[in-house]
Amino acid sequence: MILLPFSICAENATNVRVRQQRKDIIVSYDLSESSYVQLLMSINGQDFTPLKAVKGDVGCRVARGKDRRITWYPLQEQESFVADNVRFRVVALDPYQFYALPKHKGGKTDIETFILGEIAYSSVPQLSYGLTFGQTYKYGLGWFVDFRSNFNFCLATNGLACTYGGYVKGELPFYSGRKQSSSMVFHTGLVFDILDATKVQKNRFNSFGLYLGMGYGWRKLLWETTDGQWIEYSPTSHKGFSANMGLLGSIYGLTLRVGINTIGFKYAEIEAGLGWTF
Repeated sequence: MILLPFSICAENATNVRVRQQRKDIIVSYDLSESSYVQLLMSINGQDFTPLKAVKGDVGCRVARGKDRRITWYPLQEQESFVADNVRFRVVALDPYQFYALPKHKGGKTDIETFILGEIAYSSVPQLSYGLTFGQTYKYGLGWFVDFRSNFNFCLATNGLACTYGGYVKGELPFYSGRKQSSSMVFHTGLVFDILDATKVQKNRFNSFGLYLGMGYGWRKLLWETTDGQWIEYSPTSHKGFSANMGLLGSIYGLTLRVGINTIGFKYAEIEAGLGWTF
């Protein structure tokens, strides 16, 4: 690695000093106010770009004080580094400025989108399948929508329903022994990315947080009579308010969510999703 004469400039940081220590670059500075700090570099008058292979008082909220230090590891960022007319810039930003920058410039506002295929299981037993779609923004806040069904949209004959014991309007029909179920839920809700909100330096984990949604759903169980009618069994059939909650995490873009869903707090399913964040 060869670094020919370089210069420095600073915004909101003062007394900036740069020196080369073997294969690394050490940047020292004073900070008058707590700020989010970036180290940028320009070669041959080109635009300043944020450096990634950095460690120390950089990339997060830095407390005010003297002799703050950033170490840049050039050979971790590229195989070789030969340049002249190198300029470094230390930029101190307030939270709004930091979150207003897109991620490719070292900020936070790039939108993360996730799409998942999902499955749910209840002890009935019953399986259902669906999709989840959502996005997260700055401060770790985001939204999602999901839809899931067993895709059997059967209906009771003429709206017939039976009570405990299988009675319909006080009479006990003859049942064939066949039964079928229908389920569907739709939710929309909020996502809270704990890592983004707390500004945790992330390695393998791109995100990790909570989700909470509300919507509408149903679960119906139908019994067949010997004359071919389908009758809804009311004690285990539910519809109306539905809610779900759980955990959502992403590792290198591979995204997993696990949680629980309930319809009217009378029927519950364990739900899981697997997909991608991009």
